[in-house]
Amino acid sequence: MLEDFSFHVRRESLYCHKCREIKPHEILSRTDLDLSRPVAPDHRLMSRCCGCGTTLVLFADDFRAFFPDEIRRYGCKIPGRSRIVVRDLLYVKGSDRLGRVYARSRSGTVEKITLEFDQNIRREIEIPFVQEVHEETSRVYLLVPQFTHCLKIGDWIYHTQYEVAGRMVGIIHGRKDQAIILLENDTYLLLKSAENSGRVLEDTALLPKVCDELRKMESDAVNALGVLASHGVVYLRGQLPSLPLRDRAVARVERIPGVLVVVPKLAVVPEVLRADAEILDDVQRCVGTTVSEARISVRRGHVEIYGRAMRPGVPEALYSRVSEIAGVASVRMQISRPGAFRSDEQAGMTVIAALRNDPALRGAKISVRVVGNVVYLEGSALSNLQRESAEAAALQAIRNGEVVDNLRIERTLGPSYIQLAE
Repeated sequence: MLEDFSFHVRRESLYCHKCREIKPHEILSRTDLDLSRPVAPDHRLMSRCCGCGTTLVLFADDFRAFFPDEIRRYGCKIPGRSRIVVRDLLYVKGSDRLGRVYARSRSGTVEKITLEFDQNIRREIEIPFVQEVHEETSRVYLLVPQFTHCLKIGDWIYHTQYEVAGRMVGIIHGRKDQAIILLENDTYLLLKSAENSGRVLEDTALLPKVCDELRKMESDAVNALGVLASHGVVYLRGQLPSLPLRDRAVARVERIPGVLVVVPKLAVVPEVLRADAEILDDVQRCVGTTVSEARISVRRGHVEIYGRAMRPGVPEALYSRVSEIAGVASVRMQISRPGAFRSDEQAGMTVIAALRNDPALRGAKISVRVVGNVVYLEGSALSNLQRESAEAAALQAIRNGEVVDNLRIERTLGPSYIQLAE
């Protein structure tokens, strides 16, 4: 679904699923946000990678920057990582509750801290005194997996089981919601929501399974790869002679039970080195007439293709053919989906009929405009659910087209009717 995210909100360093690393991202909004006022949690935003241009629709509720006060409810400080002062919430290893610092004193190399719990219960603990704390004085952490459901992008976390710290740099919405954590040793930790969490194998059990799966490919280059497994995240390092071989290796590892994600730090070094002009000729022959307004560039074996597909299935088939061309090191494509071959007026009438026949849209005031197989919905809906129903109905009616939702929420007590501009 294409939406008009044209207002810049902020810049954030996030994990890019395509680049497979942390990259600067532009956070965009469909409307000009007034950050001096509270932001609705379900306000949609879009992140755009400044490296590869990949976009992802997120929500304001995914970012701690928009809800800074909420972390006070669950955030705490960790001895040895944050400067501790009276009234701070503190986590102590082995404790199942957070305590508030009531008093503190130091005797030699030992720091004595009195913690106050619920019902005025107090407990004294001793921890080694740390002369210099390199973390920010005010930094607080969310404990995981206890408070995984409270995580937002930008949060610092401390994993009480693994005893590691890191920062949340991304999120994956969908059937298996995942929070992406960048740890201090530059590896990643993925946390799943409790209801969707799968069984993640221990590193010592997962690593042999990955190596056995790669050996089945019977390739000397694949067998020479470096493999690291960490909390369900598998890192592949090394060089391979072709892009298809790289894709097959990654796909094999991704299918292994217990693997959450594969981070392929793989360089493709073609066995046959060819001039960019020769590769460009072969790519142009592969593209042919399958992509309209095609723009193709080749630089040191790295191919980029832009345009609009003329029929369904073109991007997938084109990637397969181009990646097999001798000398190609990588393929990057930004090819929009094909539109149905019909006039804007015919497409508009189809969408209007679909909206009128949907009983969930009774009471909405929606006008429809179609330009180049893109549907623009204007007007108002009575609820977020009704707006989503309108988007879904329009998207289904336009088939391979796109929908731009400019509807506003307008709750009224007037008569129920649907007004559609033809």
